[in-house]
Amino acid sequence: MDYKVIYALALVAYTCGMLFIGFKAFKATKSLEDFYIGGRKIGVWVIAFAYVSTWNSAVTYVGFPGNAYKMGMPMIASGILSAIFAGFVGWLLMARRLRIQSTKLNSLTIPDYLEARYKSYGVRILSTIAILIFSGIYLVAQYAAVAYILQVYFGISYGISVLIMAVTIGIYTSIGGYLAVVWTDLIQGIIMTVVALCIPIFCLIALGGWNEINVTLTESVGPAFNEIPGLMGPLMFSYMAFYTLGSIGSPQLTVKFFSIKDKKVWKYGLLLITLVLAIQTPGMAFSGVATRAAVENGMISGTLIAQNADFTMPALMTTFAPKILSILYLVGVFGASMSTADSLLLTSSTALVRDLMQKGLRMNLNDKQVQKLTSLATLAITAITAVLSLMDLPMVVMISVMQLTVVGAAFMPSLIFGIWWKRGTKTASLASITAGIIVPILLFTVLEPYNPFGHPFWPSVIISFAVYIICSICSSPLPKEFVEDLFAYKEWEAHEADWDTIESEKNKIPE
Repeated sequence: MDYKVIYALALVAYTCGMLFIGFKAFKATKSLEDFYIGGRKIGVWVIAFAYVSTWNSAVTYVGFPGNAYKMGMPMIASGILSAIFAGFVGWLLMARRLRIQSTKLNSLTIPDYLEARYKSYGVRILSTIAILIFSGIYLVAQYAAVAYILQVYFGISYGISVLIMAVTIGIYTSIGGYLAVVWTDLIQGIIMTVVALCIPIFCLIALGGWNEINVTLTESVGPAFNEIPGLMGPLMFSYMAFYTLGSIGSPQLTVKFFSIKDKKVWKYGLLLITLVLAIQTPGMAFSGVATRAAVENGMISGTLIAQNADFTMPALMTTFAPKILSILYLVGVFGASMSTADSLLLTSSTALVRDLMQKGLRMNLNDKQVQKLTSLATLAITAITAVLSLMDLPMVVMISVMQLTVVGAAFMPSLIFGIWWKRGTKTASLASITAGIIVPILLFTVLEPYNPFGHPFWPSVIISFAVYIICSICSSPLPKEFVEDLFAYKEWEAHEADWDTIESEKNKIPE
């Protein structure tokens, strides 16, 4: 049988499975809280894999190996460190406190939380606009990644590839909401982990082991390819920053903290997330390095990769790897893109309907109307971003870097200080979000030649945090009673697995 037929059957079966899960999620959704954050009832395995598979998007499975193909071993080290810190530090720093505060403030979205936390309508509007624009940009990158893969595997056009993905995620996300997103992410995350384990093992066996790969690359590319920081130089630490700090500010990730069921989920999720991330990210980076060794040994052609580094893994999978592994990678990267794209879609559509229309424009909408409009908005955003992805795009990883820089700088100060520092004010939040949007845009464009850091991430984040701290000190604080109630964590900390009891009306702070 033609292997293209097998590839197609695997993809069709996978797609049908995702649509079936979407239908089951639709049947299980009983309220707007279910549709937006799963009723705050998500358990450890689902939330852990949903978090990881949203964080490790197609960038990890397409763009990251492409960069490793060019930069070498430092990308593996960067992957290990960033995965551990992004999982452990991000979850430890944010998850528990944000879950508690979002419940007390009765928040369903990030702009919901920010407006209630800082008592500022302006913060809601500004954060909503930022989410709509920059989540859309990142969503475009997910379409591009899948299109690259399907082009190589099937020879079908870029546009048809985008259409296949857009139709699939648009349908199951619009009908199933948050439950569809996290349930499909669980399946996708497991597949992604298997892929990240199997491909490096195959490469080690096929290329003669770690030492043989090192020798080949040292002789053919140069010693710096195997050194740290090597070819990446200071850029290595910027990558760590992107995948550690930037993720903390990503709304599609942080909103998942709202859905944690209880303290046990937070505690064991911390360990599971760190473990899975430590497998996935460095595993795919090593796969890119191994592909470079295979090219240098003459085992596969580097012609396709020379055109675009994002073709690194497709080239390895379709010309050198066993067909079963190639099929697994196809499904895995499709899942990697979908698992991030569905979260971005839901984050964008909830921002548009609840945060802009219902709360921002004060439209008189009940929960059922909000849910229906969110479903329609999901389909509309799917269509718009699919069309935008047909434009001529840079490497997938570069789109990710730009998006992560902006959302990290814009949202990190307001979220981190919001749950850790009582002194944070609405002026500080407004100013830091504004700075976090404007500064990186300028540094990516007109101010690029004058940036001594070499990349916009660090100056953007430093300026945004500095603006928040200065404005908090210089502006009027929020009401003391409100802040003290919001930061009263002890009652929650004493309960291991019955946060439902704590979620009574007497513990919620009015908006």
